[in-house]
Amino acid sequence: MNDRRSTVPKTVREPVMLNGAGAAFAPGANDAAPLRTPPHSIEAEQSVLGALLLENDAWPMVSAMLQAGHFYLHEHRLIFGAIASMLREGQPADVITVGERLKRDGVAESVGGLVYLHDLTKGVAGTRDIGPHAALVRDRARHREAIALHDLAISGHFALDPVRLREAAEATRKAALLESESDDGSGAPDSNLEERRKKFRVMSASEFRPNQRVRWAIKGVLPLCELGAIYGPAGSGKSFLAPDMLLACTRGLERWAGRRVKPCRVAYVVAEGATGFRARLDAYKLDNGLTDEGLGEFRLIDAAPNLRDTQDIDALVANLIEQGPFDIVTIDTLARALPDADENGSADMSGALAACHRLHKATGAMVLLIAHAGKDPTKGLRGWSGTKGALDVEIALTRDNGMRRASIDKLKDGAGEDDEIVFTLASIELGTDEDGDPITSCVVRIVAQSLAEDQAAPSLDGLKNQAWQLLDSELAQGRRHSLATFSATGAEAGLGGQKKVSHFVHLLMAEGRVASWQRPDWRTHTSSDRNYLHPVGSKAPAEQWGVPLDRAEPTTSARSRPTTAEVTAENGPSQVKKKASK
Repeated sequence: MNDRRSTVPKTVREPVMLNGAGAAFAPGANDAAPLRTPPHSIEAEQSVLGALLLENDAWPMVSAMLQAGHFYLHEHRLIFGAIASMLREGQPADVITVGERLKRDGVAESVGGLVYLHDLTKGVAGTRDIGPHAALVRDRARHREAIALHDLAISGHFALDPVRLREAAEATRKAALLESESDDGSGAPDSNLEERRKKFRVMSASEFRPNQRVRWAIKGVLPLCELGAIYGPAGSGKSFLAPDMLLACTRGLERWAGRRVKPCRVAYVVAEGATGFRARLDAYKLDNGLTDEGLGEFRLIDAAPNLRDTQDIDALVANLIEQGPFDIVTIDTLARALPDADENGSADMSGALAACHRLHKATGAMVLLIAHAGKDPTKGLRGWSGTKGALDVEIALTRDNGMRRASIDKLKDGAGEDDEIVFTLASIELGTDEDGDPITSCVVRIVAQSLAEDQAAPSLDGLKNQAWQLLDSELAQGRRHSLATFSATGAEAGLGGQKKVSHFVHLLMAEGRVASWQRPDWRTHTSSDRNYLHPVGSKAPAEQWGVPLDRAEPTTSARSRPTTAEVTAENGPSQVKKKASK
């Protein structure tokens, strides 16, 4: 906005405050009070009037917020009043017509005439800012009113009027609040107060309607949320799996690893290893018979932003908005986007998470971090423990010989948590170097995929039956299992993650098909601390499930284990804890 303060008419009258309190600022109104300039914004008033003279269509919004008395300068009140009268009469209000109206009313010269009206329209690009500027004019007027009532109360003006005294007390409270909200310490309220108040609108339960459905990029694996992470130790394949997942989205494939895929636009920040990433893309294209154009809406950024540098974030946001919109912004890796940061410190990491939140809010895109695992991969990402709590989805990668597993360790909304995808990396030869040696990279090969909601997979009953059969088979081979050891065995057998296997066992217990027995200690004839699982209806003898093998009696009596009816009748369908028969 151009500085138009120099063009304000020289004759400026004292403002008349709302509710008749204008005398507080008039000379002699309160001689004991120190002289001070009331809060106001000449520039905001000029912007509103100039925008109205150029765009009469903005009048409905402005008229709902402002009256002539809200303006600080008397001249501005006269101009606003003339504009309002003409627009209410259905007449156009521009520099010429408003000038004529003011001339007819005999006040044209006092407001500066056509010259000042013309100056008001200078530098006004349109009505984009008229709402915030009108709110600023209104808030400054309210602040002036609060101060005026406060000053009158101090002077004893309302001593015999309890109603006005209560109004003054409320005005004092509002004045203190507005002072505390000032950005620059001048006593002026925050011009964005109304916008911020909208953000914290109080609503009823019936009005509260956030996103009612989870939006997926890959159903059951990757939701379009605010913040997610794919992490794993070095060599786990995270920088291969992430592009493979995202390229399925940008290419518009129907499925990835058996899961439904939604088309997405992706911006991938290659913060480290740009040469290696280029080779991965070449291998992917060669393996799928694609050109660069065949990768779809997949965009790359080959520089690492510093998540603790607001200027870097500003520049990144500006470019993403210019080239967007994007559904997912991936940063590979988090460590490279935090140079010289203390990943274990809450200060640096909370600042990085705040930057990710800002990136999401500004672009509307999910922020997906590719990160390293800690020394103990089972405890999540490397660094500050608070990071895990901020994630909406967390995919952990592990490596066992040539096999790699992607486990969905956290999924805040939607089904899919504890699901697991097994994959390998296949080598692709891209050519030869100057010495004639092959240049290679790798592509992802999905080996096994766990249950997904919408794929052709074993039913829940089928998986429960498989768990029962596996437990019976283990028992027949002399291997007893607690819930923890069997969950690990079931996961290795491909029944899903350990949590999922544990869930199957609890379902079988609830149905009375599996019992949990406490192993007796034969030396003391008391129960030990460890519970063992037993499939009800199994043909295995008692020594295979409740008695130490080295002390078992050679009997396969029918009474060496309870029947299904006995388990259910005595303990119900819940987990059973009972000593085995001697």
